[in-house]
Amino acid sequence: MPEGRNLRRKAQALVEQAAVQQAESSVSRMHHQSSVRTGGGMRDQEESDHTPSGGMAVPARPTNKGKMPSVHDRIQKRPMKERVLDTRGRADNGDARNFLNKKRQDAATMHGYSARRGGRYDSREDRSLTPKPPGTRVFSREIRAAPIPPRFRQPATVTKYSGETDPRVWLNDYRLACQLGGTTDDAMIIRNLPLHLADSARTWLEYLPANQIHSWSDLVDTFVGNFQGTYVRPGNSWDLRSCTQATGESLRDFICHFSKCCTNLPNISDSEVIHAFLQGTTCRGLVHALGCHSPRNVNELFDIATNFASGEEAVGAIFDSKRGK
Repeated sequence: MPEGRNLRRKAQALVEQAAVQQAESSVSRMHHQSSVRTGGGMRDQEESDHTPSGGMAVPARPTNKGKMPSVHDRIQKRPMKERVLDTRGRADNGDARNFLNKKRQDAATMHGYSARRGGRYDSREDRSLTPKPPGTRVFSREIRAAPIPPRFRQPATVTKYSGETDPRVWLNDYRLACQLGGTTDDAMIIRNLPLHLADSARTWLEYLPANQIHSWSDLVDTFVGNFQGTYVRPGNSWDLRSCTQATGESLRDFICHFSKCCTNLPNISDSEVIHAFLQGTTCRGLVHALGCHSPRNVNELFDIATNFASGEEAVGAIFDSKRGK
């Protein structure tokens, strides 16, 4: 290690000595050329400046208290180390880092802030407009910038909304599915909504005015207000009365058909269902059985009707087989 340091010092000393010699030679050439141009005028002037009135020349005193001026003082240049350091940080010295820093500084000047701390970006000096976060423009800026949890799972059981079901019920199901997926932030749930809308519903959402939805209540009001007239609403008692037993339709098929109609009518009372069933069937024996037992609710109605249909099918199977023999 000491030998390596000595070698570096010797090499550095040789480089400085060569530079000094080159500088001295260039200075001497410059003095020689200037003396050739001006002739002896300058020498006469110098002699007159250093010659007192008595005629005797007075030698110039050293300017550094007995020390001869250094080579750098004579040529009025800084040492090589300082001159080498002067080129660092310039974009035209071939260093890629300096070139990139220069580009950043130019961009900073265009955006209206000055770079500090060695040319690096300083957020406190940034006066430019922050780019808008991506997303549907109807959502507020806070919603569009809501962070997505790293372990969030997209709802897989919620079908894309197309306007054919109750919008309020679908929104509640979607919100619950997102909460089960790993987030409780309503802003993030709203931001994720466009991924679960069908084409027509997605198009409607994209063309709404900007910054209209700021919370979950705003979304519910806007969503339900638009789709409450598009989805298929449940029927009423009049729709149930139109469910009648067709000619040639078996009693069991009619019971299944009537039961499906009842499931689509959630707000129908039991008495209305029993009355519509008695008007819709064409089986006199079933009407007689229902008159004898008087069902109090829909469950008793279907129990009596199903048992009667099973007995009718058993009787028909036995007598039809006997007729076949």
